[in-house]
Amino acid sequence: MVSCEKCGHQNLPSSTTCSKCGALLPAVAPAGPPRIDSVDEYARQMAVREAVRKRNRMVLLAVIAVVVVAVGYLQMKERHRKAVAQEKLRTFETWAEMEKRETGSFWNCVMASEVDVGMFTKASSSSSVSSQPTSPSKRPFPTT
Repeated sequence: MVSCEKCGHQNLPSSTTCSKCGALLPAVAPAGPPRIDSVDEYARQMAVREAVRKRNRMVLLAVIAVVVVAVGYLQMKERHRKAVAQEKLRTFETWAEMEKRETGSFWNCVMASEVDVGMFTKASSSSSVSSQPTSPSKRPFPTT
């Protein structure tokens, strides 16, 4: 506490005038380290701010880099999955084409649903074609 020289009232150390009589109080030297010049303090604060900005930029760049790598990895994984599926489809397509060549017109008839599957289960081939007229979609061989 700072004592007023005029009235003796006790005032706070941060006060510049007496709170009772209004007289100027004697300047009290701070108990801590000596006061730093305001220009030096400003320069120090600006250096601290710049260091914080630089650190924040580095953190932001690191986060962006991680996101870019993660997105790239996921895209590569998706491309690989699609490539594997496409390869399976190509393999099946090759197999289907080979099967089609080997079985000939039978495959075409079955795929076109123009053959009655029941006609292949009968004992004789002559009885495979029924005596009743068949609709155009049930004819064993296409007519043109």
